[in-house]
Amino acid sequence: MLKKEEHPDVKKEELRMTLPEDAGAEHDDMLDDQEAMEAKEAMEAMRKFTDEDEDEMGEISIKSILGGDFLMSKFVIKQIMFVMFCVALMILYTANRYDSQQDAILIDSLRNHLQDVKYNVLTQSSELMNLVRQSNIEKKLKTTSDSLLKNSTTPPFLIKVGEGEEMDEVEELQEVMVGSNGSSRDSLR
Repeated sequence: MLKKEEHPDVKKEELRMTLPEDAGAEHDDMLDDQEAMEAKEAMEAMRKFTDEDEDEMGEISIKSILGGDFLMSKFVIKQIMFVMFCVALMILYTANRYDSQQDAILIDSLRNHLQDVKYNVLTQSSELMNLVRQSNIEKKLKTTSDSLLKNSTTPPFLIKVGEGEEMDEVEELQEVMVGSNGSSRDSLR
């Protein structure tokens, strides 16, 4: 045997049989309204369950953008963390670019300064080499009257000492004197 609750059509038929004709029409309308309400509630529950909002963005118009109303839409609220992340990345990218440009400017400046210092060192080195030449030293000595230094007229020579012989300090002194005076070794003894 079938229960009455299992089949809504059976329930309607029983109500029609028990009520007079006018009451049955009103009752049918109530049952249809009740079924429509139940279907509507089921659809709303299904929509909430599946989280399908057709109007997530809300109404977008110039007025809502200028007024800031679109910022309160569900879509923007859900994406706010992503937007903040993108803004942070843009700030980091801009700061990194600025810092690298400052480093490039500093490197260029230091490279130019190094080149200037290098040229100064080369100039000073060439001037010093020019000043310490023998001919330039002789010219300076000639211009000063109090200088006792004069050029040697005899070329320098080497004194060789035998391997087995040992010299004392006096002989070394004589050999040095022979070399600087230009006289022979025999004339000093």
